[in-house]
Amino acid sequence: MARTCSGWKLRTAVTLAVTALVAGSCSGGGSSPPGGHSGPTDVTTNGTPGATQTSSGDSTTLDTAPTTTFPADGIGVIETVEPDAAALILDAAGSPVPGDQVLVMVATGSGEETATAAAAAAGGEVVGQIELIGLWQIRIPATDLAGLDAAIARADAVPGVDAAFANEVAMSDEEIWGTPIDAMDDPVYAGPSGDGYRLIGVQPAWDALRGSGLELASVHVGIIDSGVWKDSGEFDGVGVDEPMPGTGVNAGPAGTDHGTSIASIIGADDDDGGVAGIASVVPGLEMTTTNRTAAPYGHQWSEVPLDPTDDATVTQNGVGYTTGSFRAIAEQVRLGARVINMSWGNSQASGPAAQAYRLFFEQMAALHPDVLFVASAGNNGTSLDGAHRYPSGLNLPNMITVGNVNNDGTKNEGSNTSSANFEVTLAAPGNDAVRGVDANGTIIDDAYVWPDGETRGGGTSMAAPQVTAAAALVLAANPHLTAAELKALLVATAQKAIVHADGTAQPVDAGLGAGVLSVDAAVAAAVSARRAELGLEPAELDAAQLGDLGTVDAVAVSGAGDDWTVTASVRACAAPCTDVTIELQGEGAIGGSTSQHLDAAGDVSWSVTLPQRPVTLVVHRTDNQAGSRILVDAMPIGGRWAGTYSLDWVEGPGARLTEPIPAYATIDAQLALDGAGGLTMQLTYTIAVAGGATGQSTATGTISGSHITLTLEAGLFDGAVSRGADGTMTMAGSWSSSSPGWSGGGTWTFTRVGD
Repeated sequence: MARTCSGWKLRTAVTLAVTALVAGSCSGGGSSPPGGHSGPTDVTTNGTPGATQTSSGDSTTLDTAPTTTFPADGIGVIETVEPDAAALILDAAGSPVPGDQVLVMVATGSGEETATAAAAAAGGEVVGQIELIGLWQIRIPATDLAGLDAAIARADAVPGVDAAFANEVAMSDEEIWGTPIDAMDDPVYAGPSGDGYRLIGVQPAWDALRGSGLELASVHVGIIDSGVWKDSGEFDGVGVDEPMPGTGVNAGPAGTDHGTSIASIIGADDDDGGVAGIASVVPGLEMTTTNRTAAPYGHQWSEVPLDPTDDATVTQNGVGYTTGSFRAIAEQVRLGARVINMSWGNSQASGPAAQAYRLFFEQMAALHPDVLFVASAGNNGTSLDGAHRYPSGLNLPNMITVGNVNNDGTKNEGSNTSSANFEVTLAAPGNDAVRGVDANGTIIDDAYVWPDGETRGGGTSMAAPQVTAAAALVLAANPHLTAAELKALLVATAQKAIVHADGTAQPVDAGLGAGVLSVDAAVAAAVSARRAELGLEPAELDAAQLGDLGTVDAVAVSGAGDDWTVTASVRACAAPCTDVTIELQGEGAIGGSTSQHLDAAGDVSWSVTLPQRPVTLVVHRTDNQAGSRILVDAMPIGGRWAGTYSLDWVEGPGARLTEPIPAYATIDAQLALDGAGGLTMQLTYTIAVAGGATGQSTATGTISGSHITLTLEAGLFDGAVSRGADGTMTMAGSWSSSSPGWSGGGTWTFTRVGD
């Protein structure tokens, strides 16, 4: 019969399926895992040979033989219990900490006996551990700050204890709220809200990936944040899963404040109108999300009473404990996440807590070198002391810490910067990032006013997921890169200076590391390297070639009345080239088949009837799903118009016009809309014949789509409004009138000349 030793009790409200740590606590001992901490057993409560289990209430005791074998993933035991929410107190820095828990890290060669002795000294019991770094979780009777400090001091004095500290919390670097703007897709990114994506080269990066000629890999991204509100409509075409059911998805729109924004920037569907996730073009993109502010990782809390009848008053604040954060990260790694986003942190952490995080990520670098961690630098607006910040700022091959720049590339005043012991790797434009939609579908992309009166934007929280998404795009092109190689590539391709339209170069603030993220340069470099590995010719494609291969151009040209011609152009493709499809979103009709085939680069066209506006036309090439969206919106016809009227024919008593008069009158008019399709036009005209008489008149009418009608005392105008490629708007049509004994008609052409 195998020799046994006394086990330790692991109390948890979440599960009784636990693993016992016993190596080093029995005679016969055993060796230590990487990092020098005592190794785990491979024995669990699911029937593994060599284990016996007894249970009473919420307490489970395991008796098992010792072993020194790590599980396949090398992480070991990650078992934690949630602090009691009622035991939360404020520490000296004003941050909430559980008054019923103490954490201890034991020295190399120490293990369960040391942890048990520390628990006894603190007046509590061992309830959990993070085996990877020799961290033990101790539960004590709930106490105030003085009592907690005393318990920590007693545990710290036990021989073999390297450090004892509170189960500190990390807060989200920003909470996100917004003000309503236009929720249309293209207009969001066509204006200032799209400046951030243009700064880092998102569209060229998509073009390069689509034109790469590579079989793109699926990518798994992990998000540890405040959960995701899946009912925003932004993830209908994207997989968003939870490592543990019920721990990653929020029930209502309060989730749009932070976690949903992170997920939106990374992977919101780019083809549904609204937010476009940078990594949304990755085929089979998978996102798993952990709500670090919910049990068993942390707590949700608020400083003000919540009104359950008014979503607008719900401010979702939350904290994630040190133990819960380690657990969430380990779960994401075990699920296979290649890039993990962490837009949260603590800039006033104790030295032991910050050191525990460093050890944790050092161990991850050794055990899982293919996993990249992307963290926000924080928004204190200072050069941080890395000895008191976690989880970011570590100069490790598996971590990128992201600072914040404005959309013009200048450092945002709130962004933290590098110091001798705190690394900011690079920066991205987080403050005005388009980062989600509220419960009404309104785009959130600007600063907002907090209850304390301060105005804040997205901060480094929204800069970090841009880097996470860039890493996902690179991995889609080359899934074999390690975390260190990914980091090196993103650093090497970062913009050291921002080149403005006038050709001047603006250096990036030195405190922001390598510079500003350049997604397109990183993807192009990854594509070229991968093509060379696979022996594809040519191995290196320049930006212009990738752009031609990865795009489809489309234009809609108006014809008579409601008729349009849509032409799609494919500038380059590989054999056997591609099909090109068109989709009409709105009222109208497409003539012929909606899919046409190209054997080589060239054009395809469709005739389209658009009786009403606005409508959207979407064109795709099927070889790589590159697309072009044309918005045929309501034309701004109000304003000043000028043009000419021609008299084509007149018949009446003693009068007959045998040849048209091309410029019978010159007309200047002011047109106003009433908001319901009706319009009024005030005309001033000068007749070019019969002495050049001048007069004024008023016309009323309607506009539907491009069709316009005007009624004057002298007759009826009927025509169409069109807009040229240069934006010039014209109004052209015919005039006819009749009265007893005579009739006549002609044509008129106006151009909009101002407001």
